[in-house]
This record gives sequence, structure tokens and C-alpha cells, in this order.
Amino acid sequence: MEDTITDIVCTKCGSIHTTIIGTDEIEFEPDGTGHYFADVACYDCNKSFRMYYNFEYKITKSWH
Repeated sequence: MEDTITDIVCTKCGSIHTTIIGTDEIEFEPDGTGHYFADVACYDCNKSFRMYYNFEYKITKSWH
């Protein structure tokens, strides 16, 4: 598994030289869970692919 949401390993060549090129969807649910769909491109082999993340979150501060 990746260390952070931006440390993405290419599904074709295994390179770590990748970049997020777009976000298709991100949702935060009231129960502290959510999901994130990111489109990714590899600099080494030029493959594009989609990563899917499920996550848990915690609100640490709120203001208005």
C-alpha cells in the first residue's frame, strides 16, 4: 500500500513516477468515512489508470 494518497505505484510498470491528473469523485459521509476516485498518469510508461480509495476522516476544527 502507498504511504500517502499521492504516492501511487503504476499498475503497469511499477514506477513511482506518477501524478494525479484529475479527480472524478470525492465524497465525505456523515459517519466519518468517504471515498476518492483519482485519475493517474505514469511518467515512465505513459499509462493512465484510475485509483480508488476508501478512507476514514476526523474533523479536528470547525468555524464560521
